[in-house]
Amino acid sequence: MKNKFIIAGISLMFILLAVQSKAQEQETVPVPRWEVGVDFLSLVGKNQYPMFSVFGLKEVGERGWAFRGRIGGNFNSRSNPFQVPFTDFYLIHDVTREIDLFLLLGFQKSLVRNTKSDMYFGSDIAYMKNKITTENVISGPDNDIYFDDLKTTTKRLSLAPFIGYSKTFGQKITLRYEMAFILGREIFEENGKGYLINDSFGNQQMARDNFGTPSYTSFNKVRFDFLSLNPFYQLLLTYKL
Repeated sequence: MKNKFIIAGISLMFILLAVQSKAQEQETVPVPRWEVGVDFLSLVGKNQYPMFSVFGLKEVGERGWAFRGRIGGNFNSRSNPFQVPFTDFYLIHDVTREIDLFLLLGFQKSLVRNTKSDMYFGSDIAYMKNKITTENVISGPDNDIYFDDLKTTTKRLSLAPFIGYSKTFGQKITLRYEMAFILGREIFEENGKGYLINDSFGNQQMARDNFGTPSYTSFNKVRFDFLSLNPFYQLLLTYKL
């Protein structure tokens, strides 16, 4: 099924290239100063990058070169105290905070172009960072109270050579479809600490903020490289300024 999906994307790009070559016009194409827009793929959960981001493009000269960028992020905080199933432990304080940061820079060059459509290629380099902090206060049997502090960080650096097709509607609105190879490296780190705040004998222990000694610590780090073909890299709707 995945192979059929990739073949469909490649076939679509070749069809668009053939249509664009046939329809190419010799007239001069006006060069806009800027384009700004968003990625439609965010709406269907297929976005390669954080959900909230803004795309920008600036054409340079009249030879079809353009610089492009994208910046975004996301913040999410949630709390969900609950009884741990089949145990005597109760999660009396559960707060998770998640932060996403994202920056992309790249360029593109027109292959075949006219006033209403453009076939182009280029490359993007992107950096993403995701940080999740989870704080739990757990009430255990015999009135023991524990504090758990867990932090996970994911960093991703990627290079994406792409080919794209754009269609302009009216004078201002442009729809851009792009497919890309994505080469990158991702590093995942997990750092956890646990504290016994109050034991069954009523002895108060120093909590994390008072630099108490953790009851346990954990650390995990994983790094991996990846290479993939994405037939639906970006589906951008932009507005010409």
